[in-house]
Amino acid sequence: MQIRRILPLLLLLLPLALFGQDGEKKEKKLEWQAVEGASFYLVEIETEGVILYSLKTEEPFLPLFLTPGEYKVRISVFNKFEKLSSRSDWAPLTVFPSPQPLIEDYSPSFFFDDETELIITIKGKDFDEACLFNLVNGSDLIEGRELSRSRNGENISCEVSFSGALLPEIGIWDLSVKNPSGRSFSLESVIRSIPRSRPEIDSIKPDTIYKGENPGKISLKGKNFSSRADLSFEGPSEAVYRYPEIYYGADISFYLDPETMEEGTYTVSVVNEGGLSSEPIGFTLTHREESLEERIKKRREKTPLFLGLDYHASFPMNREAEIFKNSPLGFSLRFRKKFINSGIYRLPVLRQCGLASGLHYTWYSDAIADYLTLSRFQLDGGIYYLSDWDFPVNLYVSLGFGASYSLYFFKDDRIEHSLDFSDRIETGIQYKRNSLVYELGYAILITHYQVESSSVINPYIMVGWQK
Repeated sequence: MQIRRILPLLLLLLPLALFGQDGEKKEKKLEWQAVEGASFYLVEIETEGVILYSLKTEEPFLPLFLTPGEYKVRISVFNKFEKLSSRSDWAPLTVFPSPQPLIEDYSPSFFFDDETELIITIKGKDFDEACLFNLVNGSDLIEGRELSRSRNGENISCEVSFSGALLPEIGIWDLSVKNPSGRSFSLESVIRSIPRSRPEIDSIKPDTIYKGENPGKISLKGKNFSSRADLSFEGPSEAVYRYPEIYYGADISFYLDPETMEEGTYTVSVVNEGGLSSEPIGFTLTHREESLEERIKKRREKTPLFLGLDYHASFPMNREAEIFKNSPLGFSLRFRKKFINSGIYRLPVLRQCGLASGLHYTWYSDAIADYLTLSRFQLDGGIYYLSDWDFPVNLYVSLGFGASYSLYFFKDDRIEHSLDFSDRIETGIQYKRNSLVYELGYAILITHYQVESSSVINPYIMVGWQK
């Protein structure tokens, strides 16, 4: 057979698998059909008109050892008498460099320390068929053995076996791939050796988490926690959490989001990367009861300042009822402010007390042919008590004293006036909605003249604003 008829069958630069089915390493080859009666073959390789190699081989193949570039190859066949039997023409030969490999994914990322073999599925691109997969830790290197390979377009998936006997019990390894051209790619600290031991939780701190205190940090102490451990929760609702810090071995801290969780009792377990789970340990999510200091601070922060305007009627009593008619016309401007001193606030009786003052105006006419009218101005101040029921109303009580200034208008254009002392007792019910306050009540006003005292009852309705 003439060599010229063999050349079209040359498998130039067709890479063979690095490992065969028997596990032995193979090399890339230039291969042709054997010629019957051939004693040996002479392979000549030239570039730019210069013969670089003239190699004698008895086999119908030659290991591919050339560096990337353009070459020409010619094969001569010699018979058993070592005479030239036939010779091919020069044929072009291109040796392409291996591309830059890229690891895109791998699985699993860990193995147990007692495993004798670790099989990793490595996915990526441009893995040469003669590439080498390695696990690297410093100066230590463990070569992998490719078991299988599949291709989907540019994507390549390889199953690679590493000897677990060569790996230490605990360690973190780089995963690398290297093509024959020397181009390589590595993922650092991605393969971990972990002990095959079940995690154990010794304590949880705190064991009570409160609503409104987000985030709620919890620390678990125990042993055999892997650094990529997961948490499993059971409880009234889903537990949303994130890790702030994870320590290998004995401590895991994480944050919960109590605002998204229902109140109740929960349990948490640690699940290592190998799927080994600890016994669960419980904690409680609830509302915290406000302490006295917190209630004081909350009340003081509200700055309870009140301004109100009322409309009131007036019904004279005693001797004043004999002189003046009942008056439907009266107005008051009110000011109130709670005590904010923390010492006073600690006393339950005084906690809802404060200072109250008001400026009041009432118009009266007499019962004898409207001969006399009276305009009375009162300025008073004192203390008040307001309950904190808020269900749905509060009780208001006030006690004060002040001054009364009266102007008497006669029909003969005569005007007289008097300045007297006064006492005021007031009670009512109060309803608050947002910043507005509505109050319905009555006041007893006692005016002390020089010779006697008189009193009136003032029912009122008031609208106010509270900061």
